Amino acid sequence: MTDQDNPRGRIIRPGPRGRLLGLAGLGLCALPLVMLVLIWRESVIVAGMAPLLAIGSATVAAVATLVGLDLMLRPDSPAGQLLRQLFGEGRQVVLRQSDPTDRLALDAQQLIDELVAQRAERDQTPATPQDSGRVAIAAALNALPAGPRAVAVLRTGLPLRPGSGALLAGQTVILQALVARVQALVVPSPVVSVLADGDIAMVLPLADADPATVLARSLQMEAILPKLARPILNGMPESVISPDLTSSAAELAALPVVPVLLLGLAIHQNDNDPLATLDKALAAVATAALGAPVVLHGPGLRDAARDKAQLEQELQDAIARQEFELYFQPIMDVAAHQPIGAEALIRWNSPRRGFVAPGMFLPAAEACGLIDPIGDWVLAEACRQAATWGGPMRVAVNLGARQFLDEDLTWHVAKALTDARLRPDLLELGLSERVLMLDPDHSRTTIAALRDLGVQVAIDDFGNGAADMRSLSQISFDTLKIDRRFVTDVHLNPASAAICDALLAFAKGLGCAVLAEGTEQAGEVAHLAGRGCTLFQGYYFARPVAAPVLAATFDNLRPRLAG
Repeated sequence: MTDQDNPRGRIIRPGPRGRLLGLAGLGLCALPLVMLVLIWRESVIVAGMAPLLAIGSATVAAVATLVGLDLMLRPDSPAGQLLRQLFGEGRQVVLRQSDPTDRLALDAQQLIDELVAQRAERDQTPATPQDSGRVAIAAALNALPAGPRAVAVLRTGLPLRPGSGALLAGQTVILQALVARVQALVVPSPVVSVLADGDIAMVLPLADADPATVLARSLQMEAILPKLARPILNGMPESVISPDLTSSAAELAALPVVPVLLLGLAIHQNDNDPLATLDKALAAVATAALGAPVVLHGPGLRDAARDKAQLEQELQDAIARQEFELYFQPIMDVAAHQPIGAEALIRWNSPRRGFVAPGMFLPAAEACGLIDPIGDWVLAEACRQAATWGGPMRVAVNLGARQFLDEDLTWHVAKALTDARLRPDLLELGLSERVLMLDPDHSRTTIAALRDLGVQVAIDDFGNGAADMRSLSQISFDTLKIDRRFVTDVHLNPASAAICDALLAFAKGLGCAVLAEGTEQAGEVAHLAGRGCTLFQGYYFARPVAAPVLAATFDNLRPRLAG
């Protein structure tokens, strides 16, 4: 019977012969099981015959299973009809009743035909955008007059991967905006090409290949990065927006986006391979990080790339082995003469590297996507430790950009508090100005949700200029932390004193507390306390300490403050 004999694909009730074949096949498939049970029960064991019976039963089992399946899967058996109904849709394959080999061959041929068709379709696809981008850069290098020049690759973090039309169009609009900024801000205007992975490649002229000239060019590009990374907001110039965007894509493109930009540079000489120079610039940008956003390709770059890859692997191992720990630095209230809590600070004592500074491994974790599990662990562990302190002692935890922009942040915070059985008002979350300004609307709604939980919110390192007073005045927070740059020698530096006075007045107008970070001298404490600052944190009072000795540190600080 073929598929054409049963056009609607319905199961046909088998006749007496089909039922008999199905029962025979079922019996043969069950025979090996019966034999194994008998052997297990020692019903058919004869002294010295156990090995032969085991080999014979395995052989009979294999033959009986094949014959039984063949009988059961014939087209006029119930199993055969059911399988044809499930797997035969859309196929014009004739199932031969008497030859299972032919059936397998036909199915295999159909699979091969499908794979061949897919390969042919893939081979006919046009060249990727990366091909045209690389070709454009190579052509520009060959066309320019003789002389040294630099190839720079700007990593945008906006990969042009296949997705919905709206998403792809939105990414394209953002890239077009960045290209327009590059051409407007980089002098002289460079040749620019967008690669398929979202990187922006450009050719920069150089006066000469002298190391000082090259260094000056890289510093110039580093100075431009903050301007390139300004938020792409509503009201983007029409010349940047493609006219054929769908409405959904236009809405996506209009959302505020703050690109995180990294830059890699490589020097090209006339006898160099243009594509090899571009690959060097790509290798350079791969080693860049938030703390060092511009990397110039050089002899030591391969070693740096290898060290970075090794560090990322060690960070993965550190998460799995729980090698991180928290230290805590007390926060002092000089008006109340007592500590009111402590800030949680992550530490990593690597088995291979020893003590690794947070400024070294946190940017690496951010770059390779490991900052999320580390941030979640810090939040949960800080809450767990604070729950053991007793009394109204709060713990402060700083949030990174990725953690704060996570839509599930409020859920993570609530879970950490619940698991630790910590009162929400004893948790303070710190955010830098830069993080707050990444998406002001998100900042307002998220901070409101956190404060609804009862959690306190602090603005960390305030005064570095990443946000304007008007924007911050629209965000509700509890504590303003003055950046240590303005606290250091504030009693000796009139400019720092004026800035601190302005920040204290600003905080007073908003009705929030002020904390001075990095206090190390008695004069700094006396000067700021005389102007209304009551909260302090720094080496003058206590260095960060491990959790087991924090309670003793609190006890030692109370008599000192009282005196």
